[in-house]
Amino acid sequence: MGWEYTKRSDGRIAVTLDNNVWDFLFRRGIDLASELPTEKFAIFITREVEIETLAIPADAPKDALKTSLYVQ
Repeated sequence: MGWEYTKRSDGRIAVTLDNNVWDFLFRRGIDLASELPTEKFAIFITREVEIETLAIPADAPKDALKTSLYVQ
């Protein structure tokens, strides 16, 4: 394809994760903070993920997933 990577001024690699990736990582107990350290990576969520997580009630089964999004 030959798409060139746009370098960030801080030198970190930008990674944007969609909601299906968060579900996958959460179910497998993958710790993004250790897998993608902040010194090297900047992790972002899509706007849709933000909107969807705001709609999850605090007592919902996915509340633990919602909490993990913001802890990372």
